[in-house]
Amino acid sequence: MHPKLAGRTDSIEKIVVTMMDAPMIRDQQAEESRRLPRTHEDADHSFTFLPVVAMVDGDVGERQFEHERWMTPQIRGLIEKVDLRVSRELGLKAPGSMPCHIRVMLAGGETLEAECLYPPGHTFTDRGLDEGVVEWKFRRCAEGALSNGVIDQIIGALGAANGAKTPADVAALLC
Repeated sequence: MHPKLAGRTDSIEKIVVTMMDAPMIRDQQAEESRRLPRTHEDADHSFTFLPVVAMVDGDVGERQFEHERWMTPQIRGLIEKVDLRVSRELGLKAPGSMPCHIRVMLAGGETLEAECLYPPGHTFTDRGLDEGVVEWKFRRCAEGALSNGVIDQIIGALGAANGAKTPADVAALLC
């Protein structure tokens, strides 16, 4: 959605976030602390903050949580424009997944839409997990906390860990 908006977030009038209809989704959508997050933990699980910050920044990572972004006037104003919904049909389009459809209405009548049926890293029963996506995510999360050499060592050890049975077996590969 970020590229479609191309810096026009100030012209957003309404954001409709539609997710599959499941009791867990309905419960989380109803939680005030997730709807209007006040803490990092709330924001990290917020169906309003996460899509908004992704639209503004084009990314969701540690940087998006710095300086309590969920409380800034720009982000808070957009969060308040989010309408959370559920759809049984959306869930049927992507069995076993957590699909999402986002519609953004802009001033002047333009509407932008995006849908994600299977998010990156989704585990498919017939082909498993996409190791490339997992490695990308690990590198991104470890960046800044570990050196590239240590990151490569961990990835190499985990690649060799296909026969490992316990976390201790994996840890032994890193020593």
